[in-house]
Amino acid sequence: MTTTLSPGVETTLLGRKVRLYDLSQEVSQRTQMHPLHPRVEVYPFESHANSLAVLGTGFSYRANLMILSDHASTHVDAFTHFDPDPDAATIDEMALDLFCGEAVCLDLSHLPPRAGITVDDLELALAKDGLELGEGDIVLLYTGHYERTNGTAEYLTEFPGLEPESARWLIEKGVKLFGNQAMSVDVPDRYTFPVHQVCRELGVTHMENVGPLASVAGKRFTLFGFPLRIVPGTGSPIRLVAAVPED
Repeated sequence: MTTTLSPGVETTLLGRKVRLYDLSQEVSQRTQMHPLHPRVEVYPFESHANSLAVLGTGFSYRANLMILSDHASTHVDAFTHFDPDPDAATIDEMALDLFCGEAVCLDLSHLPPRAGITVDDLELALAKDGLELGEGDIVLLYTGHYERTNGTAEYLTEFPGLEPESARWLIEKGVKLFGNQAMSVDVPDRYTFPVHQVCRELGVTHMENVGPLASVAGKRFTLFGFPLRIVPGTGSPIRLVAAVPED
């Protein structure tokens, strides 16, 4: 399958020329959900024709009703999602600076479906593109899974995931957040969710259902992925955006 690279959007951010790339999946009734979460539902709530008649002022508006999991589409998990401690933070209690910062995207697109991403895989991907991990970095895992399988049944089952020791290695390197192009950061069918357990133990969370990453693979950039202020939220959909320097 040929991957079309996004051209991005050129803009100036904090006095620096950057190109913005949307790394999110859509939120719609087509959104593919983990079987343990409810599907997204979107219904027309108000129409221009009806509101024009009801208001009688010459103004009209349109609005939708949405029903969705707080783990719909591209999302981030709150600590309370995978930690049963009653004091584990909900999404509205987590610090905003966790969801933005310096990021790298590791090119692991050569790995087969259902592969366990090893520490060696991570180190080789870093070396191949001359990248290094710094304290407080965010790491995105480009496996090509979204590009290959989005909209198909294989999206739900045929994806690479991290081995638990690889998640531990990333966190011990100082990574504050990481994300996978699949509905889980774990390898499929591991229903003990060992990577989630590592996140519980070490107090680091992750993003799932990350969208297209080919345009930022092998690069360093600034990443923004702020959650909604859901009170109390076990997670939240995010609009994940990379700002890649132009100079």
